[in-house]
Parts: sequence; structure tokens; C-alpha cells
Amino acid sequence: MTPKQIVRFIEARRLPLTTEKRLQSALADELLKNGHSFEREVDLGTGRIIDFVIAGTGVEIKLKGQRSAIFRQCERYCQYRELHALVLATNAPMGLPESINGKPVFV
Repeated sequence: MTPKQIVRFIEARRLPLTTEKRLQSALADELLKNGHSFEREVDLGTGRIIDFVIAGTGVEIKLKGQRSAIFRQCERYCQYRELHALVLATNAPMGLPESINGKPVFV
């Protein structure tokens, strides 16, 4: 899946927004049900754990938190060579630049 396909996949589903863990679990179920492979809770090193990696794209789920803190977390994830792009799945009204540290970013 490309990052844009991941975004469309997430947007096309009614997923629970009560907690990040429930949302992560529901997204994992949907990915499996639709035949998509992924890694969950991937340790990128130094204790940085991203929620999903799908075909080289990191997917971070955020339902709470300050926008500046979420941006800093995305910025950290975009430093890792293992990730080719980043998708931020959030219900918070926020935008991100088109790229961070040279990696394309999608919200």
C-alpha cells in the first residue's frame, strides 16, 4: 500500500475513537480482514515505538495530545531510515507539512 492508499483505507472505515488502543486493534483487524500485511508496535530504536509499519510507511495514531507534541513525535519518527513515509491518523484538527526530514507526511 502507498501512503495515500493507507489514508484512504483508514478514512473509508468507521473505527472506534474511544482510546488509541481500541483504534489500533480495530485498524489491525481491518487490515488483516482485507489481506494487508503490517507490523504493529515497531521499535525503531531508543525506545521509539510507532503504532504500525505498512510497506515501509509508518502509521502513528493520536487521539489526544498537544499539536506541538504530536508534531515533535512525527519529526522524530521521520528521522528513521526504516520509514519511507509517515501517516498520522488523528481526530485532532491539525495539519503537517508535506514532508518532515525529507519524508512525505500524510494526515
